[in-house]
Amino acid sequence: MAISVIPLAIMWKAGNPWFDVIGAVWFCYAILVFGFFQYFKFIDIGRVGDFSYGIYLYAFPVQQTLIYFFKNSLNGWLLVFFATAVTLPLAMISWYLVEKPALKLKASRKVDSITHQA
Repeated sequence: MAISVIPLAIMWKAGNPWFDVIGAVWFCYAILVFGFFQYFKFIDIGRVGDFSYGIYLYAFPVQQTLIYFFKNSLNGWLLVFFATAVTLPLAMISWYLVEKPALKLKASRKVDSITHQA
């Protein structure tokens, strides 16, 4: 997979119009490889928090805001880079300040309702 980056770099440098299409397919493939191969299972991403809902919640508004302010100066790859750079910290803040405390409240309410029923 690492060797496949070389033709992509050559296509990008040469200004090949197919770079965006082939690069997008390669990027999706790389994400799937990273997610499904057992070699990468040693990384415990969940130990720092569950940012998935925050990413889901904030990604679209961040992308639309970037497009609004930067109009034609961002291509697709720069949009992905900058949107990720803005969305991840927002998702982390959301996890630690909103979601995690809310989940603790949910767990404590369950215990309270069980003790009151008995």
